Amino acid sequence: SSADATLSHRMLRYNALLGYRHKVGVWSVAVLLRPQAESADMTGSLEFRLPDGRLIHDFRFGVLRTWELSTEAVLNGPLNTLPMALLADAPPESARSIIERIDERLLRETTVPEAARLMASTSLLAGLRYDEETVDRLFLGVRTMNLLDPKILKDSSTYRMLERRIRLDEARSLLVRAAANRLGAPSEPQQAALERIEDHDRLVELFSKIETVSTWDELLGLEPLS
Repeated sequence: SSADATLSHRMLRYNALLGYRHKVGVWSVAVLLRPQAESADMTGSLEFRLPDGRLIHDFRFGVLRTWELSTEAVLNGPLNTLPMALLADAPPESARSIIERIDERLLRETTVPEAARLMASTSLLAGLRYDEETVDRLFLGVRTMNLLDPKILKDSSTYRMLERRIRLDEARSLLVRAAANRLGAPSEPQQAALERIEDHDRLVELFSKIETVSTWDELLGLEPLS
């Protein structure tokens, strides 16, 4: 959903590991959900050369740009890809009609739990293109949304992961803002160290130490550069 300079390298790693595990050729595809995920290295090729220019590795992979997909093709395709229809090439003003067509197919072609799951996914992906108020309006009265038990999302590991990630991001942002007046803005290595903290309680603990330290390195327990 966002540009990631490490994506092509990570795809090479996953490709090699899957090929090694299953002893088969593996074709990898990067699915970019919105234009903000585009980056210069998303060419479908990752080359490694020796200093003299000799090619030692040329990893090829697919790149699927969701916003270039035909909305009609997605709407008429497999059920599991229906949630991507709102991210395809149709204009924003057609969003409500797209949701209604998804709703009709889900009610007609699948079970209640599966329809609820896919419509929840559709709503989640819609947030990549539309603001919260628009999403609420677009999905108002959609029949499969009424199938959603609030506990479906609350009990979902994906929901809990997203909720945890949001709490961590908010805590980091608040920590930087609270410490900026005393310590200034963190450097890139310091910001990277902050990003590596995956414990919310640890971030909260750092708040209490802001007034007792004089540098970001001291706050984060980093070794100062000599």
